[in-house]
Amino acid sequence: MIVPSMNLAEIKREINRDMPAVDRNISQQVKQLRKSWCFRFSKDHHFAKDYYSTKKNHWIFFHHFSSKETVSYAVVYFYTEAGITAMSRLSMMNDYVLMFNGHFLQRYNERLNLQLVKPEDILKHYCLNNQNFVFETSREFESKNMNVFSVLPSGIALGFRNDEDRVIQFKTFLSENMLYANQKEKVIHIRKTEELNLKRREEARKLLALFNTM
Repeated sequence: MIVPSMNLAEIKREINRDMPAVDRNISQQVKQLRKSWCFRFSKDHHFAKDYYSTKKNHWIFFHHFSSKETVSYAVVYFYTEAGITAMSRLSMMNDYVLMFNGHFLQRYNERLNLQLVKPEDILKHYCLNNQNFVFETSREFESKNMNVFSVLPSGIALGFRNDEDRVIQFKTFLSENMLYANQKEKVIHIRKTEELNLKRREEARKLLALFNTM
């Protein structure tokens, strides 16, 4: 069970202890959702499901269904004196976790004028609407102890990447109307680059599928 007195290494070990059951339950939920909803893939479907593990940890499973793929991932959350903290493993970065706390979620709620009350509801809204994000290391905010500039569908996350602890922490959220002109240009550049990368990956996927039919 994750408790507030744990350090990051202890929390990561606790997360890893839960992962076999988490992965198993995610797989079961995907099968159940596909069966019960009988999806028509003319549009995307998104779900958030609560899960309380045998290790007594609170998780939320997020499922994103589209005509091309099904993406599911898990977020564990717990409370400290400072409020809610949420963490998720980053599949594209070996043994890294993404971490965000109550301050980040509070700014997300305020700056998008969501008017949500419960931290868990803000967390769900954030994860359902920001599945994909692109980040780069930036020295622009080093004076505020932040070196990550991350472009989200809903705005910008500023945070800190610590390669020794293998963690990326989102510390605060900016809506796009808060950005300076040069920062808006930076966002446009990052998004165009990511769109090009996605297009290349899709073309590679199609070529692989064609090759497998030969």
